Amino acid sequence: MAVMDSAEGVPRPMIAAVSTSLALAALEKGRLGEARHHLTSALEQAAVSGDAQLTGLAVVGCAAYALAEGANARAAVLLGAAAAVKGIATVVEPDHVRVTHATRSVLPPGSFDLHFARGHALDTPAALDLASTFTDGPFTDGPSTDEPFTGGF
Repeated sequence: MAVMDSAEGVPRPMIAAVSTSLALAALEKGRLGEARHHLTSALEQAAVSGDAQLTGLAVVGCAAYALAEGANARAAVLLGAAAAVKGIATVVEPDHVRVTHATRSVLPPGSFDLHFARGHALDTPAALDLASTFTDGPFTDGPSTDEPFTGGF
C-alpha cells in the first residue's frame, strides 16, 4: 500500500479497492487499527472517484469493522447503506454476502432486517457520513446484541 500512496497517477478507484481489501484482511487478523487506516483511505478515494460500486464496497468494509467492534446494529445499517449506494436490491458481491451473513447471525430474529432497511433508506452522502463515523460505537435503538463478532467472515 505504501507504494500506491507514494506513486503518482495511481487511479483512485484502484486505491479504494485495494484499501478495502486490505482492511478486510486486517479485520480477519484482528488488526482493527490497521483496518481503520485502510478504511479511511478507501472511503476517501471511493467518494472522490464517484464509483458507486467501490463506494458501496468501502461501506461494506466499515460494516465489517463495526461488527468486529461489537456494533452489530450499526453493521446492519451500514450493510443496508452499502446496498443503497450500489443501487442494488439483492446482495450478491462476496464480501457483502459474507459480512451480511455474519451480522445476521449475531442479531436477534427480525432485528437485522429492521436495521438494514434503515440503512437502505439513506442516500449516498448520508451513507458516507454514517460510514465515516464507523468507530463511534453501536446504535442504541432497537433490539441488538453488541458483543464483538469473533467468527470469521
